[in-house]
Amino acid sequence: MDSREDTLKELLKIEQENNRMLRNLRSSMRWNHFFTVIKWVIVIGVIVGGFYYIEPYVAKVIDVVTAGKADGNAISQSWNTFLSDLGHGL
Repeated sequence: MDSREDTLKELLKIEQENNRMLRNLRSSMRWNHFFTVIKWVIVIGVIVGGFYYIEPYVAKVIDVVTAGKADGNAISQSWNTFLSDLGHGL
């Protein structure tokens, strides 16, 4: 009977250690998920912010291209305006 009780105590000790390790694993998984979400929020925010920052310059380039279709002189004027705005914007 003594060996059977010792075996049960040993199994209980192993089970408690196993539960502790599983709780730590679950906690690590939650933190990993949290930081993954934060990382993607930052990446998407940088992309949207970058587009917001360069959007005026893209609009001016589109204006230059569309003006080029209409008139050759308008291209140089629009291009010079774009370059001067670009110089002042930086």
